[in-house]
Amino acid sequence: MKEAVKSIIKKVTLEMVYDIVDTRTTELRDDTRKQFSELRDDTNRRLSEIKDELREVRAEIRNINSRLDTLFTILLTGKREIPESKSRD
Repeated sequence: MKEAVKSIIKKVTLEMVYDIVDTRTTELRDDTRKQFSELRDDTNRRLSEIKDELREVRAEIRNINSRLDTLFTILLTGKREIPESKSRD
């Protein structure tokens, strides 16, 4: 009888340990998925911000290139005279 009780207690204890491990594993898996989702969302948000900034930089570069083209055209065609700077005495 004593051995049967020991065996039953051992089996019940093992089942309890397995249940606890399964529960904790599920909790850890859920936490990991949540953290990964938050990281992915943050990464996507930052990537979107970087793309927006890149669009702005490209627009600025186009604007600068346009200004340079205008200046080169003015210089090469001589259509406008560049005013001479006045020297200060």
